[in-house]
Amino acid sequence: NCVFDNMFQIGEYYQAYSTNTSYLVNNIFTNTTGNCFAINGGKGNNPSFIIQGNVFYGGADGVLTTPGDNVFITSNQFYNVAWPIVLGAPGYQGTYMNSNITVNFNTFSNSSVTFQILGATSNDPNRVVSSKIYGNASTIVRSSWLQCQWAEDVQFYSNVVTTVLGQP
Repeated sequence: NCVFDNMFQIGEYYQAYSTNTSYLVNNIFTNTTGNCFAINGGKGNNPSFIIQGNVFYGGADGVLTTPGDNVFITSNQFYNVAWPIVLGAPGYQGTYMNSNITVNFNTFSNSSVTFQILGATSNDPNRVVSSKIYGNASTIVRSSWLQCQWAEDVQFYSNVVTTVLGQP
């Protein structure tokens, strides 16, 4: 229940040291000029990290993983965030790949690219595997809803996208 206003980056969380489920819930992020929140340090067996019920207004990136695992991005609102969800962002800080990430029931409005899934090859440590993206709603997408460089067993279903101004 915090308000984060007029910052470059809200936080960066290194999962490798966590021993219990972690939460980022019911916050408001506004006027962020850089990345809102980055998760890194994934090692494949981290406790869950739950990002839920937050409202993001503006910014370059909303939530990034570099790498993260057992991350649940659920029921958040993203308004005017250029790249709301970036999975497998460059800057690898960890010993494992991005895995078991669920992005569901979020709403997105006026993004450039709603979902970016990075990692260039099957050998890239930033690749995204065994994840789900479902039940999200996007409107006014300026470039494309999804940019995907590499993904293994990433499931997309029941997403609703309206008003794509660039490439679908």
